[in-house]
Amino acid sequence: MAQGGCRAVRDVNHSPSPAGQPAGVQADTPPRLEQPEWTGGADRLADRSRAGNHDLVRDALRICLQPEHLRRTLTIAVVVGTVLTAINHVDVIARGDATGATLAKAALNYLVPFIVSNLGLLVGARGESREKYSRCRWQ
Repeated sequence: MAQGGCRAVRDVNHSPSPAGQPAGVQADTPPRLEQPEWTGGADRLADRSRAGNHDLVRDALRICLQPEHLRRTLTIAVVVGTVLTAINHVDVIARGDATGATLAKAALNYLVPFIVSNLGLLVGARGESREKYSRCRWQ
């Protein structure tokens, strides 16, 4: 057995076997672990070679637009955006000297944390799906 109870599979070589080894197995060949196939949903984010770009975008939007995820990412964006706007622009806004450029910068203070928190969510979803499906199957 390999680590974690996964079955190790050795490459078969048709040369004569060393003493004590089953026929067709070389002692110095490192084991390779069997990997399961990726399937559906967030799992496609982890396997770009099998999913098209449209599938990746669709899956990412499906994850980000789930109500519990959207509630969390919007909360992060509002809190962080308000703090950044207060730090960077409160004096200009309080004096009444805010221009369109100031308001655009303030809007970016909300947009950037929203995007970053969604990217973090997607990376976490990708990591969870890799962890879930990278474990070896019991044989």
